[in-house]
Amino acid sequence: MDHYILCDGALHDRFLTATEILGCLVSRAPRPVSIAELEGDTGHPATELLKLCKGLQRAALLMPHESLRDAWMLACAPVPNSSVLGVGHAPTDSAEVRRVALGFDERVSNDFKDAYRCAANKEQA
Repeated sequence: MDHYILCDGALHDRFLTATEILGCLVSRAPRPVSIAELEGDTGHPATELLKLCKGLQRAALLMPHESLRDAWMLACAPVPNSSVLGVGHAPTDSAEVRRVALGFDERVSNDFKDAYRCAANKEQA
């Protein structure tokens, strides 16, 4: 019995190939990836990959490289690995951070502070 995520075998295959394309681009970001590289990585023909890349461009996920022919890039700006992992910067400690952390910030509503304290007290009990 065949199982499909999207109820249709052809649509399922296109979905999996689009996911492979995005995976290749994410793993190489911010470097552009050519259709030939995608063809080697996925095993799918260039015509199919190009059609899917254009669809992903319409969905604002990919964009063609400005100067390299048949090369694609993620449409979003790359995020430095250090910010994703939460490393690479000194811990922030300031009067404002302590005020927010301790619940003395006037920008936070009292209802929210009360609910937070109530939940914290229940966890300790």
